[in-house]
Amino acid sequence: MKPPPFDVEQPLRAALDAIPHPVFVVDTKLCVLDANRAGKAMVETTIDSAAPRLCGETLQCIHAAEAADGCGTTVECPDCVFRRGVAAGAAGKTFSREKAHVRLRHNGELTDKHVLVTAAGFDFNGERRVLLFAEDVTDWVELREIIPICSGCKKIRNDSEYWEHVELFIRRYTGRELSHGLCPECSEKLYGDL
Repeated sequence: MKPPPFDVEQPLRAALDAIPHPVFVVDTKLCVLDANRAGKAMVETTIDSAAPRLCGETLQCIHAAEAADGCGTTVECPDCVFRRGVAAGAAGKTFSREKAHVRLRHNGELTDKHVLVTAAGFDFNGERRVLLFAEDVTDWVELREIIPICSGCKKIRNDSEYWEHVELFIRRYTGRELSHGLCPECSEKLYGDL
């Protein structure tokens, strides 16, 4: 028995949905036309190619929501990583894993996300489209923000794997000086009766 003809749409949809990170199909005007399963889970709005919405509206960017004229009209928009990625992908340029901190509204709550954005342009039915990948690395960034401190001497391990006194570490990273004093517990332990 002869196998049925190969339908390219079903395997491509399955492959797109298998990608664990949000992927959006965007036109050159920054309208979201489609998304994979992870992309649809990331946004609260329906993605419909018949009535596409701009990136900022789809992702619920706080800047787009606060602007009277919406996505693309705020002072932050020219620096938007998604906007820059779509422009690069539409022009056939490489845009790979650009880091960004974005503030989005999700389930009515304001959320901070750290993302790596990749964009790749392609032609479909004579129209330029861009695949926009948004890899959420928030957990990784937050984990890197943990500062290792010695349990014994309280020295801090810096980015060069060198252990330095906490006072030097704070001065270098904040530009602030520390003053010294004694908490009530240490004062009692050291000077008890005085």
